[in-house]
Amino acid sequence: MSADEKPSSVDRIEDIAQTETGQTTPPDDYDEEFTPEEQKRIIRRIDLRLVTMTGLAYCISLMDRTNLSAAAIAG
Repeated sequence: MSADEKPSSVDRIEDIAQTETGQTTPPDDYDEEFTPEEQKRIIRRIDLRLVTMTGLAYCISLMDRTNLSAAAIAG
């Protein structure tokens, strides 16, 4: 890098590819997909959050139905 060049930013993927290879565009073999391990981690995190929130919503719904039926009987 010469003295008059600005250091490149790493905020964008094009800048990262440029700093590593000297190219202005990502290389042809660059793949923006996730690796299988990353896919498994992402799906597991989504599943855990989704199942937790669904279970919580079901519990609240069950308590609501139980309280409504008790309130109807009590008058």
